[in-house]
Amino acid sequence: MRLILIRHGHAPQDIIDDTRKLSELGREQAKSAGQWLKGQVHDARKIIHSPLTRAIETAKIVHEQLSRELPFEENNTIRPESPITPWVHEAMALEEDTIIVGHMPFLADYATELAQKFISFPTGGVVILERDQNQNWQATTSF
Repeated sequence: MRLILIRHGHAPQDIIDDTRKLSELGREQAKSAGQWLKGQVHDARKIIHSPLTRAIETAKIVHEQLSRELPFEENNTIRPESPITPWVHEAMALEEDTIIVGHMPFLADYATELAQKFISFPTGGVVILERDQNQNWQATTSF
């Protein structure tokens, strides 16, 4: 089972946080991440994303690059300041590869907790975590 974690693309800082849209650079970062994922991810069953505009836009662009139908699921508990504990429990229950599009520091805290080592994300970055048969997570790939 794999978790594909994507940090939203670049968004200007001069707008209210929830409504910040991707910049042109952010759209290009999301497109590049999606193109890279096309060669890495074949079994993902859904994309879960934050309700913030920049994450929604990133999820849609990545989806377009993957060129296949994946359901979208918006989740209000994926925000920059969201606690990771419920998501750590959720990760252990997942049975299919899942893409999550979110924010810092949530994604870094989440990945670090699962992999038990520090993981950071550049803007528009991707980290793939894989769970082994012993229920341990490892970061296997990043972009």
